[in-house]
Amino acid sequence: FGLRTADKPAVACLSSRFAYGDKITVEKLQQVASAESGIKALGFNGFRLRHHGNVARLEFAGRDLDRAFAHREAVVAAVKSAGYRFVTMDLEGYRSGNMNQDVPDQLISIQKSR
Repeated sequence: FGLRTADKPAVACLSSRFAYGDKITVEKLQQVASAESGIKALGFNGFRLRHHGNVARLEFAGRDLDRAFAHREAVVAAVKSAGYRFVTMDLEGYRSGNMNQDVPDQLISIQKSR
């Protein structure tokens, strides 16, 4: 088909970086995008930044956990330059759908029945 993006990995919507119920604003989306761009500039691709107010929780794919820790000063600088006060690394690593873990089962069953 000649699609120029056919070989690019899928990228989840930035709203997936926020917990359910959080008010999502343009400013918060820009903050997440800026921090993730800074981390990508360091050569990381398999990761997610999770937004928790002034805390950025980073989930790196297993293959990048050690490298991210080894380059933590650059990672922290990239994230703080986006306006986060604290930078944490989730030792469980990147997990797709991680922000869904705290969604009550009732809410999930209501959504599925629609």
